[in-house]
Amino acid sequence: MSFDFYKDPNNQDEWLECPECGLKPRVWEFDNGRFAHCVCGENRYEHKHEVRAKAIGDYVRETGGITGYNGDDLRKNWNAYIKKLTK
Repeated sequence: MSFDFYKDPNNQDEWLECPECGLKPRVWEFDNGRFAHCVCGENRYEHKHEVRAKAIGDYVRETGGITGYNGDDLRKNWNAYIKKLTK
């Protein structure tokens, strides 16, 4: 049995496309992690273009609450990474 926890982001039109594969990323967000990657890479586990953002669980442990948590950091990190690739 195979599981794929990555899905298309809800606000897909706000994410930049990878300049290599031409696709927008898939995302995986859960209590202990937030990841985005495109299909470039060796296999489904080793991604050539992957970014991360602070997980909500880590943020709560560090600050004691969710005030100030930015749920849009993963998208911002992805878009900044793609902009660097296209320079």
